[in-house]
Amino acid sequence: MKKFFFFAAIAAIGLASCSSDETIASQATSESNTISFRPLVKNVTRATDIDATTLQGSGFKVFATLTADFSSMYFPETDFTWDGTSSYTSSNKYYWPSTGGLDFYAYAYNGSSTISHEALTKAFTITPAAAAADQCDFVFANTNGKTKTGTYDPTDPYNDESGSKTSNYGTNGVPLNFRHALSKVTVKLKNSNSNLKVIVKNVTIGYLNTVGTYTYSGSTGGQGSTDTKDAQNLKFEDWGSKSGTGSYTQLASTTAYTSATDATPLPTPFILIPQALTTATRYSGASGTAFNGAYIKAQIKIKNVGATETYIVGSDGDADGNYETALWPLQAITWNPGYHYIYTVDLAGGGYYEVNHDDDPGLDPILEGSEIKFVTVTVDGWDEANYTVGNMVYAQGASYTGNIVKAAGYYTFTITGLTSGETISGVTTTEGTTVTPTSGTAGTDGTFSFSLTAPENTTGADRTITITVTDSNAPTTTTITLTQAGS
Repeated sequence: MKKFFFFAAIAAIGLASCSSDETIASQATSESNTISFRPLVKNVTRATDIDATTLQGSGFKVFATLTADFSSMYFPETDFTWDGTSSYTSSNKYYWPSTGGLDFYAYAYNGSSTISHEALTKAFTITPAAAAADQCDFVFANTNGKTKTGTYDPTDPYNDESGSKTSNYGTNGVPLNFRHALSKVTVKLKNSNSNLKVIVKNVTIGYLNTVGTYTYSGSTGGQGSTDTKDAQNLKFEDWGSKSGTGSYTQLASTTAYTSATDATPLPTPFILIPQALTTATRYSGASGTAFNGAYIKAQIKIKNVGATETYIVGSDGDADGNYETALWPLQAITWNPGYHYIYTVDLAGGGYYEVNHDDDPGLDPILEGSEIKFVTVTVDGWDEANYTVGNMVYAQGASYTGNIVKAAGYYTFTITGLTSGETISGVTTTEGTTVTPTSGTAGTDGTFSFSLTAPENTTGADRTITITVTDSNAPTTTTITLTQAGS
């Protein structure tokens, strides 16, 4: 995961007086002996992240102790502000001691999150604001063993590009490298299914610790290596106390996502307590119980895309009831201080219901069963139509279809059993007449297919119709007997 390092502007924190004021007053008072700082600042894009402009506009707080003796306060927490040129200085001037070194501790934050801090300690209790736009960026800096005449190392990353600043800290000021103590989380949304349009209202990240206490004990590179930028992070272990379970929400402005929409970040990243996430692949119990792991969830509506768009999830309107809450579980990973975590949610998956809908504790997919698909496809076998040359019983007006195997010649039909004046459909004949059907073709061996429909029997008694088919070439004779019930 890529690491991001920024600097923070300061919010109002009360100052505590300290007896070290007397010690400070006994030091040299020449202007060149005042203590100043030159923090490194990275430019960033988020409005509530701290960049060079915001830090210069609001400054930061610093307190100093004698080197390697945290209990010996040299000056109390003091605001240092930008002098408009190159350094941060304090309105109440503090001067370098004539001998010995100083350890400096600085911090800054912005936003509306709640931060409680006992002056002159390195412990901060932070409660991120509920809305992402109000959450603060909190940073901490420490550099040790600095003296007025300490040689300014030419390889120090805070030197200018020419490397000309090689004199002492009293002349050029003390470098400070602030590090993020919180974790930054960006949520991106996309839709990979060209058949769907997904409308999103609110997005929430939750089942997270909502309060944490950070106590500085050094960086991952050690407390003596804090001048090196982009090389160390603050320690996850310094977040020794975390509590609460809650969530954080921001509006997504009822945006419609289609497959043509790139993965789009929400307007504001979250700035949250570093913590070890829990995940869940099951609900906590039977029907109606809640999901109990870290998640991203969104209020969504889903439409089929086509000539006419139809809802398959949700309905028209912008009330909460017109949306379904879809939930995506997060991996069980650890959010570390100073890391930016980017989660991309593919809305085409539909997500899961946030509460159990049945007695099965497995997660319930919202789109499972919504897609139209065919899973059991069968084909009926052929209906058998068995006809026997011989005696068959037909109902009134019944039809008969059969095949006659013939040689290469003409063949004739002789029909008996008809009432005078009746005919059989397909063969123009009367009782006892011999005919040559047009479908009987000379010179072709094979099977002659024919269909005859017997007229209605109006005699009131059963009757038998006999059809005799004679091939003129063989001669081969086939006799078909139809028995019809009387009316």
